[in-house]
Amino acid sequence: MLRNSPVRLARALLASAALAGCALSGAAAAQGSTACADGAMSYECLRAEGYWAAQWAIQTSATEALSQVGARFASGDDALGLMVAERRRASDQRAAAERSLYEALALPDAASREAATATARTALDAATTRLSEIDASLARDFPEYVELTSPSPLTVEGTQALLGADEALLLILAGERASFVFVIDQDGIDWARIEVTSAELAEAVNVLRAGLDLDHGRGPWNAVSVQTASAAASLPVFDRAGAYRLYQQLLAPVEARLEGKTHVYAVPSGALSSLPLGLLVTEPPQGVDNDIEALRSTSWLARRFAMTVLPSPASLRSVTRFGASRASEPFLGVGDPCIGVRAGAGCERAARPGGSAHRGGATRGVFGADVTREGVFLADVEAVRALSALPNTRPELVALAEAFGARADRDLLLGDAATEMQLRTMSDLANRRVITFATHGLIADELPGLTEPALVLTPPAEASDIDDGLLTASEIARDLTLDADWVILSACNTAAPGGAGAESLSGLASAFFYAGARALLVSHWVVDDAAARRLTTGTLSAMNANPSAGRAEALRHSMLSMMDDPEFAHPAMWAPFVLVGQNRLAE
Repeated sequence: MLRNSPVRLARALLASAALAGCALSGAAAAQGSTACADGAMSYECLRAEGYWAAQWAIQTSATEALSQVGARFASGDDALGLMVAERRRASDQRAAAERSLYEALALPDAASREAATATARTALDAATTRLSEIDASLARDFPEYVELTSPSPLTVEGTQALLGADEALLLILAGERASFVFVIDQDGIDWARIEVTSAELAEAVNVLRAGLDLDHGRGPWNAVSVQTASAAASLPVFDRAGAYRLYQQLLAPVEARLEGKTHVYAVPSGALSSLPLGLLVTEPPQGVDNDIEALRSTSWLARRFAMTVLPSPASLRSVTRFGASRASEPFLGVGDPCIGVRAGAGCERAARPGGSAHRGGATRGVFGADVTREGVFLADVEAVRALSALPNTRPELVALAEAFGARADRDLLLGDAATEMQLRTMSDLANRRVITFATHGLIADELPGLTEPALVLTPPAEASDIDDGLLTASEIARDLTLDADWVILSACNTAAPGGAGAESLSGLASAFFYAGARALLVSHWVVDDAAARRLTTGTLSAMNANPSAGRAEALRHSMLSMMDDPEFAHPAMWAPFVLVGQNRLAE
């Protein structure tokens, strides 16, 4: 039978109810990918088919991005890298020509429509021809790359071969009528059908997010210290009981397979993609929500596992192909843009905070009220300048630079130097192993005219095509060339979709993967300024102290220290960031 047929997909999913709760041994799993070829209908076969089908259902652009960069890194060929970058540009040009053609066809004036249509068709034909030429060259000169870049699903045994003894892969497929959860380790696979729909999961996630987003349904948030229970009550109330119910629904049926593991690759889908799974609660919560001691004693899932998020199981194959960065310089920090009270020519002379992190009400995101006045466009530098200053970003980046032995005069782009122009013209951008952006992160539609995610940098006096103060996802993917082990986006909503209604991890995350990042640290909601500083510096300190433990464990170490600190015990403080991509450094 055809391996990619709709019949196979339907059969695998329809059989899931009969398969729920049945364990599969390692030996049987090894047969799963081929047992259906002769029409067999065994439990082992159907479970393997179900796992295969679930992967097709959650393919994303981030999966494709990881696959392409993985193949490029695996080849170690600079000529291939240049050709892949050229293909990406040609693909962008074709997409732009298609948009121009649609716009031309809608013009009311016949003469204008004919002229604009002809121009657009010429551009479209040229881009299409160039894309075909590049694909032919890739197939001829780099056949292994073409084979590697197909993000086809992994078999059960293929997944097991990529997992360490202390690791498991968790795949959650949210469906319209029911959901499915798979857990795979070296010894076998467990699979369960969950009688919860994607709509019900979205509702549950929205309730939890309401207790995490500092701007969820609110105006500008006035941060206060949470050193007392009464002060903690001023933060959004996080529904710990709801987090426990979600854990019971999704993971309790397969938790036996997770026993003894220290690291989990998580592949969520649907609304779950916008919720870090580490804040699920594994035991019935005690005490009153937002009480400091109750929060500190909560059995968060992050206390049990270090977690790495992947767009799909196929991405596990991609990240294992990443060789170590060939960059010789350890670090580049970009942030503390001249905006808000620090905007203008006196940016570098403005008062700077001391060395200790403190809560001052700042968040790395936009609440819209101050910047959504009529007439504001993407390139309106005054709107960018109106965003609030972030007092903790400079000391955060300085501390990170010191941890890496970097030099402030060449390894930090701060204040007046934190511009698109400076970043684009850096001659050694591809020679940085770790790159950190500490600034505001914007999502699509957060400013009028903004159709994709962006990072805020110091705006120029006048906007231009190459510098308007916003480094967008498409500019990152198209214009930046990296060879980075890790890109840290210490900003808000950096795991957000590429556009309204788009898939998760399709925005800044995909853009940085295309640009050449092996791993990302990204956020899911508006982040408290001091909490972001505490979390990122703690993560990299832990990583430097024990590199072999992996990035996910370094992130967990930092989160644990914050969970036990009264000032940061609320999950809105310690839980926004997730690791995406490669966990352990390549040997």
